[in-house]
Amino acid sequence: MKIIILLISFSLTACDRTVKFDPDMSYLPDEQATVIFYLEHGKGLFEPSVSIPVIANDVEIGQLDNGMFITHYFKPGSYKLHSHTAAIDRISNFVFEKGEVYFIKVWADIGVWVSSIRFTQTSKPDKI
Repeated sequence: MKIIILLISFSLTACDRTVKFDPDMSYLPDEQATVIFYLEHGKGLFEPSVSIPVIANDVEIGQLDNGMFITHYFKPGSYKLHSHTAAIDRISNFVFEKGEVYFIKVWADIGVWVSSIRFTQTSKPDKI
């Protein structure tokens, strides 16, 4: 019985798909804001099959898949961040200041009838 419990616990720990979040922080420009967008691995059994585009002021700056991150450098100012998927396009407003580092979590707000992609400023995560 103990062996079965050990085997089950080892197999469940192997299901953890998170990876260490370790963006390259060696280059941080003084005159721009460093913004790191990240998308955590899905919590369900199946990973989403679509990439999520990241759009800042109507310009696509990259696409995120589960467990990925994008580092982008912005001039100081106001930005409208959103995505363009089959979900509702929710626009988030941010102000980025020069020399600062921002972490933006991109996540899906799943509803019964409607879903949307959201952008939330966070502190630096340990894992994604």
